[in-house]
Amino acid sequence: MSKIININGVYKDGLQVIATSIPVSKEYSKKYKMLKPDEVVIRKHNIVIEYSYPLSNKVDFSHKRKGGWTRKALFAAIQKDYAKIYRDEDKAVGPTDNIPGMFNRDKSDGPYGIWGHDIGDLVVEGVAVSDKGKVTLNIGS
Repeated sequence: MSKIININGVYKDGLQVIATSIPVSKEYSKKYKMLKPDEVVIRKHNIVIEYSYPLSNKVDFSHKRKGGWTRKALFAAIQKDYAKIYRDEDKAVGPTDNIPGMFNRDKSDGPYGIWGHDIGDLVVEGVAVSDKGKVTLNIGS
C-alpha cells in the first residue's frame, strides 16, 4: 500500500495568495513558502526515488537520512536529483533547443532522453511512497 504525500506551498503574488504545487527548479521554488516543511512524511531512513517524467529512460536514485524524511528534506532530494539529471544530460549531448515553433524542449539523446520540458517547467504535484521506501513522483508541467 502506498502513502500519498503532498508537497504544496503558498505563492505570494502581490494581493493574491495561492496554495499550489511547488516548482522543481530552485530558481522558481524560491517564490514559494512550503506548507508544513518540518513534518516527517517518511519514517524510513532509506528511500529510492524513481524519476520517469519527462524522461525516455527511467532512473532511480537512492537516498539515506537519519531520522526519516521531512517534507522539506524530501523536496530537496527531488530538486538535487532533477538538477543532476538535467546537468548530466547537457554534459552528454550539449544544450537542447526547443521544438521548432514551440516552447517545449526537443528530445535529447543523452542518458535520460529528456523530452518536452526544461527543469523550470516541472512541478511536484504529488508523491507516493511504498511500505518498502520506493518513492514515485507525480510531476506536472
